[in-house]
Amino acid sequence: MSKYILEACLVSYELAHIPPSKMAASSLLLSLKLHTPENEMKKLWNANLTYYSGYDLDSLKYTVARVADVVKDAHNSKLNAAYVKYSSESHQSIATSVNENPKSIEILNHLAKGNIH
Repeated sequence: MSKYILEACLVSYELAHIPPSKMAASSLLLSLKLHTPENEMKKLWNANLTYYSGYDLDSLKYTVARVADVVKDAHNSKLNAAYVKYSSESHQSIATSVNENPKSIEILNHLAKGNIH
């Protein structure tokens, strides 16, 4: 799922200035949240992830919000190649599973508003 999120964000001009390592860390955090919605972000982004990525949770909040905003609208975008690619069976239909799951949509909308806890 992290790869899908990252590829969906490649076409977003708004995210072009963000370092690739920060984009990767944000994509990982968002995919962890979508996989385990009951966990808080501070539990998901533990000390090991902070150490190895070089980013703490506070430094990822802005990027995660922007990434969530892109992903929630990926299926409606003109630039939806990543959505089409990751909707295929060869990629386990991960994109459609995100956009058709009401809990995932709720999480994406919540995070896109900057509500990261």
